[in-house]
Amino acid sequence: VEVAKLEKSLTTRTIRTRNEEFVKPVSGDGANATRDALAKELYSKVFDWLVVQICSATAAPSSEVKHFVGLLDIFGFESFAINRFEQFCINYANEKLQQKFTHDVFKAVQQEYADEGIPWDNVEFKDNAPLLALVESKLGIIAMLNEECVRPKGSDENFVSKLISVHKADAGFSTPKLGKLRELQFTIAHYAGSVTYTTSGWLERNKDAISNDVVTLMQSSENALIRSVFEASGASAEAADTKKAGADTVAT
Repeated sequence: VEVAKLEKSLTTRTIRTRNEEFVKPVSGDGANATRDALAKELYSKVFDWLVVQICSATAAPSSEVKHFVGLLDIFGFESFAINRFEQFCINYANEKLQQKFTHDVFKAVQQEYADEGIPWDNVEFKDNAPLLALVESKLGIIAMLNEECVRPKGSDENFVSKLISVHKADAGFSTPKLGKLRELQFTIAHYAGSVTYTTSGWLERNKDAISNDVVTLMQSSENALIRSVFEASGASAEAADTKKAGADTVAT
């Protein structure tokens, strides 16, 4: 794409209402955030495209498949002196994979033995379902983070405060008693160990939204691959804009 057009799409945003359209400049921090979001979106879409290509090139025709081998790749669990949003996402993925492993190796097999009347010795294992509920339920950490992101005066401090009020009785949730950043921190008792997360910047990192101006520009790229991977997202954004405009709200 042309450098001038890319610069314009990152530093301005088109605001549409039912009857008018105007261009609004964004702040330097906003432009940087949009730039970073675009980089992540490009990586994500090209990675997904690459996976599809590899599967298409290596997979046997479905009519010939009789057996298959499944591989479960466990992410590296992360716990540093300062754990941010990225560590939270990685460790959440780890918990999901651990649940998959637990279900396939223990729960499903033991249930199969019981159904078929096969003698077996009960194997005790740690079920992380309650911890996943803490993260992904309707009042879980992710839902509350998303809610705080859309509030006009949402902040990282308010996010942690609300987490404490809702989850203070949860055995998998706690907060540090000491430290300069304790108002921005909470601890999760993961299956691999407890991790204290520092939430400064979480609201901004969670948004990672790119404007329709940027999507439209990517669709005009001279690179055929970039154009193709942004086609679907452009269609979704256009549909969302139409719906929002019909409701007399602002689409950004």
